[in-house]
Amino acid sequence: MEHALDIFNNDAFSVMSLTRSVNKVPNMYGLLKQLGIFIPNPIDTTIVGIEVQEGVLNLVPPTERGGPGTPNKRSTRDMRQVKVPHFALEDQVTADDVQGVRAFGSGNRLLGVAEKVTTLQEQMAKKLYLTQEFMRNGALNGQILDAYGNVLLDLWDLFGIEQKEVDFELDTAGTEITEKCLEVKRHIEEKLQGEQMTKVMALCSPGFWTKFITHESVKEAYRYYVNQPSPLRSDVRSGFDHQEILWREYAGKAVAYSEDGQTATTRVFIPADSAIFLPLGTFDTFEEVYSPADYIPTVNTMGLPLYSSIDRNTKHQKGVDLEVQTNVLPIVKRPEVLVKGTK
Repeated sequence: MEHALDIFNNDAFSVMSLTRSVNKVPNMYGLLKQLGIFIPNPIDTTIVGIEVQEGVLNLVPPTERGGPGTPNKRSTRDMRQVKVPHFALEDQVTADDVQGVRAFGSGNRLLGVAEKVTTLQEQMAKKLYLTQEFMRNGALNGQILDAYGNVLLDLWDLFGIEQKEVDFELDTAGTEITEKCLEVKRHIEEKLQGEQMTKVMALCSPGFWTKFITHESVKEAYRYYVNQPSPLRSDVRSGFDHQEILWREYAGKAVAYSEDGQTATTRVFIPADSAIFLPLGTFDTFEEVYSPADYIPTVNTMGLPLYSSIDRNTKHQKGVDLEVQTNVLPIVKRPEVLVKGTK
């Protein structure tokens, strides 16, 4: 007699089929995914190398005709290697879960079982998509953290630089916001070092946003502004231009549980009362690396955003274990272009 769980021998439940399925699940992309700031870069290893070439541009002093020239100062190269973090979620489909949706002894009724697997995949995928968005925001803050608050990658330490901070002094009525905006843009333009951009974006925490749009300098700029959108007349939290900077509120946050699963901590994506300024439209500054899963069928293949697999070796064959995983690392290859704004 065909065993009740032989249905999972069907090709529909192979690693490749499950992986294709989980990558079609409706995504909780988050703002940064929607904006497409981080360019996907699938790799076939679990370690990514970041090669930094410091291009040197300097003025050349005059020399005597017929004499020796000035020695050329060459660019220097430095390789940094970073391990791609691994995140996996597990669940189980038991015999009772599929009982009644498949005729006993029949291996050809897949619909009910497939729906059960897809439902679990979707639940786990949403958590991993949110984790990816949390990591993207961490990269923009210069520190990629895990759910427990541990530092997975510190970009400031990796590149040996300090982040530029601009105090907007939003609690002071006489502050010239234009002057602060120019300071931010000039810094980013200087640190692009040959990279291009189309615009500067400011991702603001709710506290910074409220202080910014109600500051006297900003209100005065739009007092007689008749076109839309205007922060004096409309809810422009989804974005508006001011001083050639695209300002947008981002109140992203997620709940993280302690390792014992008892204590919940809310982790905000952008620190309270601050903003992140970054260039948009770059070619080679923001990258999201995907490594292959730790499954035999995916060894040395190019990485995907998510993977899914079923393990049928559950004790007494009472069910199968389902896993969904991601191996992802968002990287800012020019972290010096990131500016932190405080209020």
